[in-house]
Amino acid sequence: MPAKDTEWLKELKPGDQVACNKGSYGVKNYVILNITKITPTGIIKTSDGSQWTPSGREKGTPYARISWNLEPLTQEIRDYVEKERAIQYLKNAKLENLSLDTLRHIVGVIMLEITPRDSDNAL
Repeated sequence: MPAKDTEWLKELKPGDQVACNKGSYGVKNYVILNITKITPTGIIKTSDGSQWTPSGREKGTPYARISWNLEPLTQEIRDYVEKERAIQYLKNAKLENLSLDTLRHIVGVIMLEITPRDSDNAL
């Protein structure tokens, strides 16, 4: 992160939320972290137990892995995380336990979101 992009880190305080993209090779994998403590030397501690330098770079990163950086938590990142959680929830849902009426409702909602060409493959 260039120095000019780290000014926002100086304003952080315990209880604030930040983002970290833990993906690699261009794949997003954002997590939202809570700031738990900022030491007198500027080390930032987060709710997952990680520690970050005053410039927002993860401390103690193994050499074999690209280090992660803290990012401001934007609405776009919040929406991304919420969408990913919803997708994962649906993937793990035990749909066989739902009633036919509920399944019809879910399929109807999904069909409203897909393009007409894709609807040929729906139920």
